[in-house]
Amino acid sequence: FPFFDGLIPEGWLLNIAEYGISKIPVVGGWYSAFKGLVGTFTRMDGERGYLGTAKVPCGDGYIIGFVTKKETAQDGSATATVFVPTSPNPTTGLVFFFPEEKIEYLDITPEKAFTRIISLGTKS
Repeated sequence: FPFFDGLIPEGWLLNIAEYGISKIPVVGGWYSAFKGLVGTFTRMDGERGYLGTAKVPCGDGYIIGFVTKKETAQDGSATATVFVPTSPNPTTGLVFFFPEEKIEYLDITPEKAFTRIISLGTKS
C-alpha cells in the first residue's frame, strides 16, 4: 500500500502476534523460553552461543547435542561441554562433559537439529 509506505515499520504484524502469544498463560512462557533458547544457538551478530552441533555416545547409539564450551586440562586432554535438549520440549535438557575425542561434530544447522529433536526424530 503506497499510502502506508514508511509509516508502518517492518515486522509490526509479527511483533503484535508475538506480544499476543507471550500473554497466553503457559503457552507464552514456553514460547518465550523456546525463543530464547533457539536465539542462543542461531545468533547472527558474530557471537556464537554454541560451538557446534554434535552427536554424543549413548549406549549403542547416539544423541544430538550442542557443544557450548571446550576446555583443555593441564595434561593436554580436551573436554567438551554438551547441552542435550529433551524431546519434545527442548527448553529443558541435560549438560554432559565428554572427552572431545568421544564426540562427533555434525554438519547440520541448529535449526535442523532442533527440528529433529522436537519432532521426536521423525523429521530430519
